[in-house]
Amino acid sequence: MLRVNTMAELFDAATVAGLARRFAALLAATPDEDIVSVRTEADRDLAPYRSKMSGAQIDQLQKQYVHKRLLEKYKLPRLSLFYM
Repeated sequence: MLRVNTMAELFDAATVAGLARRFAALLAATPDEDIVSVRTEADRDLAPYRSKMSGAQIDQLQKQYVHKRLLEKYKLPRLSLFYM
């Protein structure tokens, strides 16, 4: 579980840079085969919509999909100031 001692630490954890560090740590801790499995699942789920989206949109959705699945896998809460 994410523990923060000060409001500054909480704010940093919720910033873009803080979230990027958090997801980088999750990706590093996750076995490659699990990441490949989640990405394959994302590709399969996005397949019907690919022709209607730009490459940037597809990349963003895949990234969000992987992040969401990693949070679920490690039972971590979404950390965003919008959801507090």
